[in-house]
Amino acid sequence: MRYALPALLFVLAAAACAPLPRPEPYTQSYDMWLGRSVDAGDGIDKDEASIIAYAFYASGASDCGSPLEPRLTDDDWISNTLTDSGKPGDPIYIDAKTGEVSCGDAVLSLDELRRFERKTD
Repeated sequence: MRYALPALLFVLAAAACAPLPRPEPYTQSYDMWLGRSVDAGDGIDKDEASIIAYAFYASGASDCGSPLEPRLTDDDWISNTLTDSGKPGDPIYIDAKTGEVSCGDAVLSLDELRRFERKTD
């Protein structure tokens, strides 16, 4: 009992001097977002198009900007975007039948977007 307090103080002091663990870079999977929410088997509805557009934006696959509410035109959902500075960016296109998503030069099928892994710092 006599040595309990000094031992406890020693353990606390040693723990305070130990370096904090550095977080390791991790990957983010977009399947968790798309998972059960998006099923291209019956076509893509507005809610699914919105989820796809946001997952595409968050993946960093392109520099199109943050997606706005999608609207249906012919066979595509189109989501206009805003850049970080608040200016209009390139629109994100989502195929209303397959869920394929594109913006600028970046094109991903729904399955590719599900498997896309963004390396984060």
